[in-house]
Amino acid sequence: MDLELLRTFLEVERTRHFGRAAERLCVTQSAVSARIKLLEDTLGTPLFVRKRHDIQPTAAGQRLKRHAEAIVTAWQRARQETALEPEYRDTLALGAPVDLWQSVLGEGLGQLARALPDMAFRFESLGHELLVKHVEEGTLDLALVFDPPGGDVFEVRDLGAFRLVLVSTRPDQSLEAALGRGHVGIDWGPGFARRLARLLPDRPPPAVHAANAIVALQCLKAWGGTAYLPEAVLRQRGGDSPGLYPVADAPSFERRVHGVHRADSAREGLVRATLDVMGGVLAGAGDVARKGGRTAAGAEAGGV
Repeated sequence: MDLELLRTFLEVERTRHFGRAAERLCVTQSAVSARIKLLEDTLGTPLFVRKRHDIQPTAAGQRLKRHAEAIVTAWQRARQETALEPEYRDTLALGAPVDLWQSVLGEGLGQLARALPDMAFRFESLGHELLVKHVEEGTLDLALVFDPPGGDVFEVRDLGAFRLVLVSTRPDQSLEAALGRGHVGIDWGPGFARRLARLLPDRPPPAVHAANAIVALQCLKAWGGTAYLPEAVLRQRGGDSPGLYPVADAPSFERRVHGVHRADSAREGLVRATLDVMGGVLAGAGDVARKGGRTAAGAEAGGV
């Protein structure tokens, strides 16, 4: 099957619009329509319900999505591995949430290159569910996640933690005021949300949600307010992020990071070597997290 058909299907499913899919694929809308029809004819079933201004995948389309993603990703990986220069002995595909790359792991890429100089890497930034799914399907060798999956398919290693601290654009702000109007919410996973809710059950929901810490920083710069940010993000900015002050009576939280890979991984030695490096990076972040500051009750015993 032509991979362009699957790529086109995934783009239409993502945008829910033939015109926008055509723009992203740099083809005409009629070409997108023709590809989807050819794919439907090949599979013998409709993949989308077409209504005016509303394109939705059918049940068959929903089932195809997972397989299409796996096929396209596997082909991309195959192309990378077969095109390797002779000095590289193997490749490793590593995924993590965008916040981990930006706040903690980015500092570890140089360490990884020095520890494994004869390896080629592919780095992915995905949401939790996709990370776990891609590890299970074998298109990722290793994923770093906040909340590890269960089951016999996976092996999980606790790599350490980094600290989240509440900062404000206003000095000397109380905790109640800091978590009221102007608080920018960030999805640090269900464990963080549950612990914050238990500590402050009456706090109002944030009026602003940011996709990650970097976006949250932009919100604070534009509008002012407060947010829970990784200490590592503030360190990377030289400790002088403009106008950011710690909220003195706010609890801090340790966010634990876990490495997840298939128990039957064919690259077990390489995976373990990568985990050793990333564990060292997280240990450095954890050392900073343990210096001073008030940590939320229970965080020292395992974090969230």
